[in-house]
Amino acid sequence: MEVLIGRNGFLASAMTQANGHEDMLVLGSDDLNLLEDNPPMISDAKEADVLFDAADYYPGVTATAENPVEVYEKNVRMYENLFAFAALNGIKKVVTIGTTGCYPITDEPLREDMFNGDPGLLNQKLMSYALSRFTLLDIAALHRAKSGIEHSHLILPNFYGPGDKYEMGRSHLLASWIRDFHNAQEEGQTEIELWGPPTQRREFIYIDDAARYTLALGHASLQEEVLNVGTGTAPTYEEMATSVFGALGFEGKLRWDLNKVVPRQQEVMDLSALQKYASILPEPTSFDEGVDITVKEYLHGTRRS
Repeated sequence: MEVLIGRNGFLASAMTQANGHEDMLVLGSDDLNLLEDNPPMISDAKEADVLFDAADYYPGVTATAENPVEVYEKNVRMYENLFAFAALNGIKKVVTIGTTGCYPITDEPLREDMFNGDPGLLNQKLMSYALSRFTLLDIAALHRAKSGIEHSHLILPNFYGPGDKYEMGRSHLLASWIRDFHNAQEEGQTEIELWGPPTQRREFIYIDDAARYTLALGHASLQEEVLNVGTGTAPTYEEMATSVFGALGFEGKLRWDLNKVVPRQQEVMDLSALQKYASILPEPTSFDEGVDITVKEYLHGTRRS
C-alpha cells in the first residue's frame, strides 16, 4: 500500500491518476499539515510499503529570493515532520521529489555527485530552497540510523503537461510559453522575442511520465539515495518554440535577443545511473505529442477529473 502526500499538486494529481486510485492513501494538508509539529498517527497509513512526498514550500523564484530564511525553515520543518510521521506510523520507505534547480549552475550534464550543497555554485535566487534539500539528506540519515527508514530522493527536470498552471508567476517554463505565444497569436502579433541563443537546451518530462516513473522507482530497490530521473527529452529553445507554434497553429516568427545574459546554455541531466532500472520504466511520451496534448487542454480549458 502507498501513501501520497500533496493531494492537489501537479505531480501528485498525475500520480493518483496513474495509480488508478488502488491501494493508495492520498493526503492533503487538511489530513497532514507538515508545517505543524507532532504529526498524527493515521490508521490507514499504518506500515504502508512506501510514502511518497510530493509536497513542499516553493512560493516562486522572486518570493524565494526575497524570503530565503522563510523558505528554508518551512521546508526543513516539513521534512522533519515527514520523517516523524513515517516513524510514528511504521513506514520504512520514504520517497521525496527533487528538482534540477538545486544543482549547481553549469553547462555540464548534471550528475548526482554534483548534488553537494556548495552555496557558491548554486542559483543565488534559489539557494535557500536548494539548501533545504541538502538538509533533507541529513534528516533522512538520522532517521535511517534510528528507525531504519529507507530514503530515495528522485530528481526530475522541468514538468509540463495537462493540469499545469498558466497564471503569471506560477507557471512552469513551457506552460508560460504556451500562454504567452497564444496571447500573441490572439493579439495578431507576427513575431515573438526570446532571450538568448536558440541553441539553449532544457530537459523536460511529461507529467504522466513523471508520475509513472516515480511510482515504479518508489517500489524498486535503488542502489542510490539521490537519483536523476528523466526520459532524455532535452529540446533546444528553437525546437521547443517550433513545437508550441505547431500545436497552436501559430505562423509567427521568432526573434532571438542575443544580448540577454542567460545563466546556463543547457540544463540536462546525466541519466547513466537510471539506466540500471530501464526494464521497469514505461515507454516515454514524445515531446511533440506531449506539447500537442498540453496545448489542446489549454485552448479548450479542459481539466482532469
